[in-house]
Amino acid sequence: MRLAKDGGLHIDEYYSHGLIQYDNAFIIYDEDFYNQWHDKEYFKKYVTVKADEVWDLGKAYTNQILDVHPPLYYLLLRIAASFQLDDFSVWPGSILNMILFVFSTIVLYKIGNKILKNKWYSIILCLMNGFCIGTIETVMFIRMYQLMVLNVLLLLDWHLCKKDKKLEKKDLIQLGILVITGFLTHYYYAIMVAIFYFIYMFSAKKNQKEDMIKYTATIIIAVLMAILIFPYCIQHIFLGYRGEQSFGNLINFELYGLRIKRYAQIINTHILLEQYIFFGIIMGLAILTMVSRKRKKQELEGQREIGYVFFPSILYTMLIVIISVYSDFRYITPIIPFFMILFVYGLKLVLEEILNKKAVYVAAILVILYCNYNLPRIGDNLYTAKNNKQYINDFLEEGIHTCLLVDDLLDIGNSSIMTLYDFYLALDETYIIAPKDVTSQKMKEIFENKPIQEGSILITTKENINKVVGELLKSDLFSDAKVVLISARYYIIKLK
Repeated sequence: MRLAKDGGLHIDEYYSHGLIQYDNAFIIYDEDFYNQWHDKEYFKKYVTVKADEVWDLGKAYTNQILDVHPPLYYLLLRIAASFQLDDFSVWPGSILNMILFVFSTIVLYKIGNKILKNKWYSIILCLMNGFCIGTIETVMFIRMYQLMVLNVLLLLDWHLCKKDKKLEKKDLIQLGILVITGFLTHYYYAIMVAIFYFIYMFSAKKNQKEDMIKYTATIIIAVLMAILIFPYCIQHIFLGYRGEQSFGNLINFELYGLRIKRYAQIINTHILLEQYIFFGIIMGLAILTMVSRKRKKQELEGQREIGYVFFPSILYTMLIVIISVYSDFRYITPIIPFFMILFVYGLKLVLEEILNKKAVYVAAILVILYCNYNLPRIGDNLYTAKNNKQYINDFLEEGIHTCLLVDDLLDIGNSSIMTLYDFYLALDETYIIAPKDVTSQKMKEIFENKPIQEGSILITTKENINKVVGELLKSDLFSDAKVVLISARYYIIKLK
């Protein structure tokens, strides 16, 4: 598990901690960021809430104007981080996500009772979801996705509760709150709202016309209120680079096949645990069982309710595969519980067809085996800098305390420089410079009076490695350069 101080975080998790309290939103916007030495305390300030700013919650809102996400999760994280002042730790964010997971599990149990009609199968559902690698990864990833999971489950639960009832004022208020909080958590939540809207409309009875009007009006008003609360969402969705990329992906038909393949691999790895054949057999048998019961005109428990799970799962996944900026697991996290509901529902159908009342015991055994199979794998796929921490420890043990980062500063954008932030937090000092400014004389000036007897760390890109290493060796400061780690963008080189 990754619950430890300093390091081991994904780049976006560092952004989460910076965006909730830093003045400039992104540390690279600091005027003195480049072309000078910075100690680790400087980098630590970006991810640390200061005691004298404990009540300054407004930055969690204003910094999101410059980012690409709505502010609700960041506000919650800012409140959680206020319990760890003047020091950086992953604990506040991790505990926040664990609390959100507990609430999500309670809601999932309620949903399970409505669909599966059996508390033991509901418990089995919660166990399978809780031990799923994708769920654990979502909880450990200090971003808004666990909150989005909770929002989506609450939306599903609301529709299951109200689908056949006359809508009262309190029901509409609940729906409005769900739409507002979900939209202010992640913009993809709007996709789920749209899907549930059409399901509700198509499944509504003829005598529910008044409810359909109220339902539609509530969603429209809630969306407008969310926009009033965070009007910059319009810019993010329609004018920002993320919105442009999503719309571009929608019409880029040539990439559809590649994106489908990539997401199929992600689902197989993170949700199905590479056991797609087993899951596929169970679901295939479940479909055959449903068809058989239909022909025999036998009652099928939860048939209508399962539609509220099946259609959102399929439609949401299809849309995310097409429009998501990156083919990344995080974007399908909201439908992990949906997949688990579908599987447990199918498992229940199949086992009850074969074993009748003893089915629940067999299902429990299968789930225990599933959880046991997962335990050794927990942590293997987490959003963590898996290798960096060990390398950093090795460098520190060798007496290496300085880091030189060389990159084309005009081409860095907001992200690349943050991918190795755990290095900056651990090593005593870091210097950031553009490759065009790297000369042997400049290197002598930079490292003058620095403790480099045991060496230093160079971080640079593939296209710049030869020039930079050549100038460093020419300076006579170092006699050897060895590549020890290659990340997505950078080569990490030990200089001796």
